[in-house]
Amino acid sequence: MTSYRIVVTGSSGFLGRRLCPLLAARGHSVVGLDLQSPSTTNDGFEHRDWNALDPPPDDLGQIDAVFMLAQSPHYRNFPRAASDLWGVNVTGTARILEAFHADRPWMFHASTGSVYQPSLEPIPEDAPLRRDDAYAASKLAAEDLIRLHDGSWTIGRFFTIYGPGQRGRMVPAIIDRVRSGRAVSLAATADENSGETSGLKISMALVDDVAELLSRLLEITLDGSQTRETLNLGPPTPASIRDIAEAAGKVLGREPILEPAKDHRTGDLIADTSRLESRLPMPWKSVEDGILRTIEEDRGSAG
Repeated sequence: MTSYRIVVTGSSGFLGRRLCPLLAARGHSVVGLDLQSPSTTNDGFEHRDWNALDPPPDDLGQIDAVFMLAQSPHYRNFPRAASDLWGVNVTGTARILEAFHADRPWMFHASTGSVYQPSLEPIPEDAPLRRDDAYAASKLAAEDLIRLHDGSWTIGRFFTIYGPGQRGRMVPAIIDRVRSGRAVSLAATADENSGETSGLKISMALVDDVAELLSRLLEITLDGSQTRETLNLGPPTPASIRDIAEAAGKVLGREPILEPAKDHRTGDLIADTSRLESRLPMPWKSVEDGILRTIEEDRGSAG
């Protein structure tokens, strides 16, 4: 297998800290760029301090691929943290394009399913987009910059990534509610006659599966033809809030308390992944296996 020189921004983040060691283990030369140092120093890749508002280091050599995973943590704090949201998500993208345009590397940009208009149906890549949300608008602006890159690029739209070590997001919040015996709310659709009691349905991807997918995508792209594409990334079968709660309850030995939410939901977060499946089929973990791994690994790390 060919070895490549790869830059990963956001390398100490939730996905980056899985992807960098995996790429290094596959024989690639990896440089991680992040404000935060990695939690371990023996994962086989180089860390360099980088603020997304500044140019990246100029002594990295010839770069074959860039994974752009860095994003602002203040996606909910608009307009209070507008400069950070726009600075990391958009200016950071521009800085990377400026720095590496001469190398013409393959650029992978981590975008989000939040760029789509709400829908209760699976959402394809050409579905209507939204710009009435600050986070979505920043991601779409970054996508537009990537599309101007005259080399090879892939825009990957993730819907939900979860797994061990995650904090402050939906899946760990549901697990905590089940563990502590608090109710988990299930929002129904506005159709009162549907009989649907699942709650929000989501295309959920275990973080280790996502890292594996990205490493495979790198190799088939750089070993094959140039690509310029937008892909929804995730498993073909969604999970629901009920599925997550029941999977957590099974692992924790507690019956989840499920209650109807006060408000109806106007959309789900289901990715139409037929384009991805035709390009790179993946053996995704089920939500039951993913929640089991999440709870067991978090329990082990807590001692």
